[in-house]
Parts: sequence; structure tokens; C-alpha cells
Amino acid sequence: MADPFGHPAQLPQILRAFGYDTYVFARGMGDEGESVGSEFWWVSPSGDRVRAAHLVDHYSNALPLVGPADEGPDALRRRVRAKTARILDRLTPYANGDVLLLMVGDDHVDAYARLPEAVREMRLVFPNVDARIGSLEEFAAAMPPLQHEVSGEIASGRYRPILRGVNSTRVWIKQENVACEQLLLERCEPLDALTGGTARDELRDLWRMLLQNHPHDSICGCSIDAVHDVDMAPRFAYVRERGGALASRLLERLAGRGTTRMVWNPLPWPREAVVTIDGRPTRTRASGLGLSTATAVEGDSAVAAQGDAAIENGFLRVEIETDGSFFVVDKATGERSGRQNRLISEGDRGDEYTYSYAGPTVGSEGLVGTRAASVTGDRATATVELVMRLPLRLRDDRFARSPELVDCPVRMEISLDAGARRVDVSLQVDNRASDHRLRVLCETGTRALTHQSGAAFALLERSNRFEVRRRWIEPPTSEACLHDFVAVKGATKGLAIGVDGLREYSVLHDGGTIAITLLRAVGFLSRGDLPERHGHAGPELATPSAQCIGTRAYRYAVLPLDEQTDVTRAARSVREWLSPPLVTSGDGRSRCFVSFMESDTPLVLSALRAGPDGALVLRIANPQREEVSGTLRFDRPIRASRSVDLREGDLRLGHTGLDVIRTAAPLDVDGDVARLRLQPYEIGTWVVQLA
Repeated sequence: MADPFGHPAQLPQILRAFGYDTYVFARGMGDEGESVGSEFWWVSPSGDRVRAAHLVDHYSNALPLVGPADEGPDALRRRVRAKTARILDRLTPYANGDVLLLMVGDDHVDAYARLPEAVREMRLVFPNVDARIGSLEEFAAAMPPLQHEVSGEIASGRYRPILRGVNSTRVWIKQENVACEQLLLERCEPLDALTGGTARDELRDLWRMLLQNHPHDSICGCSIDAVHDVDMAPRFAYVRERGGALASRLLERLAGRGTTRMVWNPLPWPREAVVTIDGRPTRTRASGLGLSTATAVEGDSAVAAQGDAAIENGFLRVEIETDGSFFVVDKATGERSGRQNRLISEGDRGDEYTYSYAGPTVGSEGLVGTRAASVTGDRATATVELVMRLPLRLRDDRFARSPELVDCPVRMEISLDAGARRVDVSLQVDNRASDHRLRVLCETGTRALTHQSGAAFALLERSNRFEVRRRWIEPPTSEACLHDFVAVKGATKGLAIGVDGLREYSVLHDGGTIAITLLRAVGFLSRGDLPERHGHAGPELATPSAQCIGTRAYRYAVLPLDEQTDVTRAARSVREWLSPPLVTSGDGRSRCFVSFMESDTPLVLSALRAGPDGALVLRIANPQREEVSGTLRFDRPIRASRSVDLREGDLRLGHTGLDVIRTAAPLDVDGDVARLRLQPYEIGTWVVQLA
């Protein structure tokens, strides 16, 4: 896996479930690379592990062996002698055995026709080196017994730049990808499974189209403008248009003919949610994954607006300032949160790969915008419109932002739904400024939380094993990647932020402020003059589209943490916010196809899709560090079930011919009820045949 900008902690678990046991990679190691060497066990949180081989000098570590096609024999011998000595000096201190993996190639480099000749010269020049042209499989077979382990994600930059700034480059790509994945995973696949599995070919076409946008330079937004605007945007549109039509057609078939208003719940538990019915936000009750009649819920959690400065429901009161920031008050305890929704714009002299600060910082705090509040149905909304005057661009010397200012209008909608313990925010900005990063800050109102920001800068660490001093190529930063939500929690309270398609956050140095990046506007694919990184990460090409000029829209949610809402409940609330019930029309028959019987299970249904011979394939993940059990109820008795790995029984997939790699425990079936048990962080997949 040559060039991803980091490796998720769960990857060994996924690799093992497809039969792979060895992982060769280049980027991502930090100081631990000095002690574990270049070969080690990589262990996921679930305990699954693979043999890992770190290419310390990158995936082109033997590129110097490539020479001119017309090079004479003597010149080739001299060059091979000099280059091989340097290669060996660089790699052998990290080797845990007597085998080195030399990669003779690079991006945009043709195959070297004279490689066999170069290898022969290596053997002649270095008689104690048995150089041979081989495969990755041959290298894996020759790897030494492993003595060291590395756990968790591999996303550091000691040896190669890790380039985590890509999480906020061209944010629209991340938003589009999330929307497409959600469409396929929560609507198309489950609806196809529940209607007979007839759309397999259409789904394959949609997934393959979406996967064309997933190469690392594509999904990360760090290529030339044409790749993203000309190639990627139409692919996203293709998936949205055709996937939306497929989902509508399947839902219509599942709901049956009729004019009764109904809701489709894509989540496997019953819940109450506010959906729009006949243009009016209406609180309804939905059964577990399935269809329910859209009936309004009566209750004492009505919403209200007080003037233009506050909205509330039965649980929370939100007090809104004229600059768009707000405070959340727990009505039962009177506890008041820190300030939420403060915007800051920081200059960015970096490139598509790396953020590089340039002052001054400009914020929204203290601005006076127009403010209004209203109630429509079961939703109260406060609207704030203001103008941020931001520096137009960087100065010509690129060390600071220009004194010329430009108006960037901002519109915020802050809403509370009846019965909800979260505050939903929709923000729209007309970005007219270049070379900056826009973030939203949310404060817990306390310090010394369990989630701390920043990282230890170990620029010059002495290695006891290798006696080597080496600078980090790209020192750690406080920015990190998030999916769906991030939370910080102290002794008495905390805060969770849910995001829709946003992928970068940091916890500031006070330990209690979460910063979510909304956009990063840059004008170069790569620059070689950044203090945060040594050298270029790509070609120095202008990328005006990466400035993200124009109107941009974002969604996020604020959830105060307390005794009523812990991190597990917050994660569930964010999932419900990201996956609202879908309003449709049908025959009026309510039916729940599959649902957890526990009201507060932390287990996550990550896939429900059509399996072989009319079966269902269910994939459920345990995100906890403890074993978790759960109970599922289906709409029909279970005739048969079997536990499978991620190949779902298709032995053509993966790396080995083994029937089973590792599976979760079998389901304990009793009629229409299935009890399951998942080990810490385990992923379980079952093929279920219903009667």
C-alpha cells in the first residue's frame, strides 16, 4: 500500500478478514520506528494483527539504480557501486533480519529495461549481497521472525511527510463522498436486500463509479483542478442521480401502493424524529429499520422562541448572540455550556497537502448581525446573518495576509427539534477570500478534559538501538481526522460535535475547545517553502479552484455531555441526526424488518445487503473496548444463519483459499430473534436466511 496519508488502526482487522497477512507501506511511522525497526507486528484494537514492513526510505528507495538507457557498462558499474552503498547504509540499520526490500520505481517512471544487468553488477560489486529480482510474496516469505509490535493508527511524519492537511482540502469532495456512501449504504443496499436483491448489477455499477473517486490524490483533493472539477464532480453526480432514482424505486416497491404518508427508518432501533410532512417539521415515531405510518407525536417537549435571542424545547434552552455564537442551558439543572459557534479565519500560506499559518487571525466574535427566531411545527430556529470582513489574499511575499479586505456574508441557522438533546447548525458562507482557513470553535466551558490537543514534538530523539539522530520530515500538528463526531469530556461535563462530511478537527491547547475546519482555501498543489514540512510534496502547480471561492454550506450539531448524555448516547444521537427517516407514501402497513431489542445498544449496523439465494447479509461492529451482546428481532422466523468473514463467503475474494479466516461467534437463534456477542472492537458478519 504505497502512498496513503496515514493508516487507520482497524486496517489489520480488515486485512485479516480478507486473508492478507503482510502489509508493506511507506508513510506514517513516528519515533517508534527507531525502536521497532522496519519489520514488526501491526495490531488493531480488536487484537487482529498483520506482519508490517515499513519502507523507511519510501516506496522508491532503490530508484537510484535506474540509469540512462544508453549508459555504458563501466558507468553503470560505477553508479551501481555508489548508489547501492548509500541504499544499504540507509536501510540496514532498521532491518530486523538479513532481507531488504528494494523498490525500483516511482510515480511517472518507466520500467527499467536494464534492471537485470544492474542486479548482476550489485552481486559482483558486493559479493556478500545476494541481490535478486523478486516479488512481494517472495519478500514476505523471507521476512524474519518478528519481535516488536505497533498498535493503533500509523499517521506520523518522522520519515516521510504524512500530509494530514488534505483532510480539509476541497471539503466539498468529502461532503459529496459522504452523501454518496450514505445513499448506497443506508438506502440502496438495504432496500434492495428487502425487495429481493434484484438491483445487484445497478449497485455494483454505482459502487464502481464512486470508487473511481477514491484514489488518495483524488479523495484527498490534492491533485490538479481538472481531476476534481472535470472528472470527480460528474462521478458524484452520477451516483447521486442514479442512486437516488434506484432508492426511490425500491422504496416505492417496499412501501406498496397507496397514499398513506409513511416514514422509512434506516436505523435498527425505534426512535422519535422530526421530519418534514407537507412542508411542516413534524415529530413522528418510527419503528426499527423499516416502515411506519407518519403519525404526529403528542408530548410536553414543545419548542418555543423567546424574542429573537433564544429558542428552547423540553430539555434545552439556546441563547443566541448577535455574532451567531450561542450558549446551551440544561433546563433541568441550569448548567450552562461554554460559547459555541464562534468563527475564526486564519491565513494559510500552505498548499493542498499542508496548512501553514499566516496572520492576522480574524474572528466573528463581537460582530453585530441581524437575528431572528421562529417556530414552525416541532422545530424552533434562530437565524443570524452577518458579514465577516476578511483579508482578500496573502501579501506578495506570502508571509502575512494583505491589508485589502473583502466582505464574506455568513448565514447561520441554529435549530432545536422537539424532544432532542442536541442543537443543529446549518452554516452558509459566501467565501470571497483566498489563502485562509475557516474554522468553527465550540467550547465546553471547562478545562483539563480527557481529550487533549497537540502532540509531543520529538524532533531530535536519540535512539538507544540505532544510535541515530534524525529530524522529523513533518512534525506532528494538533489537527486530526474525524468521522461523524468528536467528543471531549471532563469530570463533570463535556461536549460532542457531530459533523456531516467534515473531516478535520483539533482540540485547542486549553483542552476544552473543539475546532472544526469548514474550509481551507489554497492556491498551489505543492510548495517547497513551508516551515511545517521539509520540501515539496508534489509538483508546484497553481490550483485556483482549491481556493473554494463561492457559496459553501456546512452542517454540524452540538451536544453537551452530562449524566443524561454520555459519549455513547451522543454517538447514537449524531447517527440519528445524520440518518433521518425518509418520508414516502405507501399502503399504510407498518413493518419492522430488523431491529435491536435493546434501547441503548452501542452496536452499529454498518451494512445490510442482499446475499446469496435471497439471504440477507448483516454486518455489525462493536465500537467499545468491552465485549457487547445484543438481540435482533426480524420480521420473520430465521431458517438458517452462518457467520462469515468480510468476504461474505465469496472465496474468490482476498488473498488465500481458506474457507474461513476469522468470524464472530454464531448467532443464537430462537424463532425471529437472534442473539449476538461481539468481542472488543470486533466486526461481525452473518448470512441470514429468513423463512
